[in-house]
Amino acid sequence: MFLLGLILASSVAHGSDYTVKRDWHSNYSTPDIMICKKSNTKKEIVEKSVNFWKSQGFKVGDIVKEKNNECSNEWERGYILIGGQGDLDIRKDNGSTYPFCKKGTEKMVSAFILLNKEKANNLELVKHEIGHGLGLGHTDHWGHVMYAYGKGN
Repeated sequence: MFLLGLILASSVAHGSDYTVKRDWHSNYSTPDIMICKKSNTKKEIVEKSVNFWKSQGFKVGDIVKEKNNECSNEWERGYILIGGQGDLDIRKDNGSTYPFCKKGTEKMVSAFILLNKEKANNLELVKHEIGHGLGLGHTDHWGHVMYAYGKGN
């Protein structure tokens, strides 16, 4: 029984395996995720991504779809917004995440994700960008979900 517990513990990554670049402001420490009207990303892909991050020990709230143009300002307090392609330069990026912090701090209050419309349902890409939305930075470890892959990888 002890051996099984040891094997299970060693096969599960935890939040400490990630480099936190920014923390969420305490008022919004469990951000919800909103799929914007302009997004091509399917809710099922977002759900799988969120379940991955929850399994890693991160707090993520509900997944909702935009109803009242909440995405029009590209930020909404307490939300990670998944937008469309927007002005993303798809020649060099498949996705990009923009954090919004409380004025004068590095404490996040929102994040806005842009995804190449042709890659918007790539599970690994969506997981990676939601990781940034949670405040994580890149890693140098090839194959890691937060590794900074170049265009075409």
